[in-house]
Amino acid sequence: MSNILEALKQGKTVESNTRIKLPVEGKAEIFGFVPYHDDFDTCFGYDETITCPPIGAANIIGDRIIFPVNGKFYRAPIFESIHLADEKYPVYLLYVPRFLNLTSKYQISGYKKAFASETPRLIGYDKYPDSIRVIDGVPVYFSEEREYIFSSASKLRGIGNAFVVIVRRRSNETGTVVYEVYNPNEITIIEE
Repeated sequence: MSNILEALKQGKTVESNTRIKLPVEGKAEIFGFVPYHDDFDTCFGYDETITCPPIGAANIIGDRIIFPVNGKFYRAPIFESIHLADEKYPVYLLYVPRFLNLTSKYQISGYKKAFASETPRLIGYDKYPDSIRVIDGVPVYFSEEREYIFSSASKLRGIGNAFVVIVRRRSNETGTVVYEVYNPNEITIIEE
């Protein structure tokens, strides 16, 4: 048995519905993954858009997690699989949480326009974040070392250098299905 981070370092893809062992409650399965950028400010409350949900109970609505921080509610997409990123990716429908908290409103706007349109109206190169380059008229994200790429059932993908795991298990006390947020290093994959 290995933890999720070890499996990813070995080049494996980890997917939802994978059976896991939790540190306290025993067996469960992965429901999904939420990427974020490993920077305290973008994780818990100093920027405008919080992208990392707190560890603990999770409020799941469809393929999104909804979570409160400092009296405000935030949401983030939940992805079905994860593996190490090693290439370039078109920005169209590529969720890059760290771009939501840039200091330049122009770069945030440039990213959002490229995210929302398969053929965006191109803007000046200074209006895109550093990791985005325009190749043959298409904004492309170049992944950085130690980043992960996340996939979903739709065309939406995500990229980040850190993530939390959404776990689904049956409560021993009530018998109901419970969703919780865990750090990936706390979870052991059950080899079947």
